[in-house]
Amino acid sequence: MYRIKHCKTQRERDLHVIEGLVRRFGSLSQIEIHELTDLQRSAISGLVRDLLKQGRLAEAGRSDNSMALPQ
Repeated sequence: MYRIKHCKTQRERDLHVIEGLVRRFGSLSQIEIHELTDLQRSAISGLVRDLLKQGRLAEAGRSDNSMALPQ
């Protein structure tokens, strides 16, 4: 899916995957990240929180430009 430099841990790989998705698709909700990656929602929450703290992601707020499929 994405070329990821050598990562020492699964967590590091997951952080890079989330960053890559945001670069490719733009603003994404945590649910959309879950749908694209099948990562557990609780894991995504922690990963996104860490990326925000590190300044690697910026929170964009709510968006009506959703990739989610209609229910």
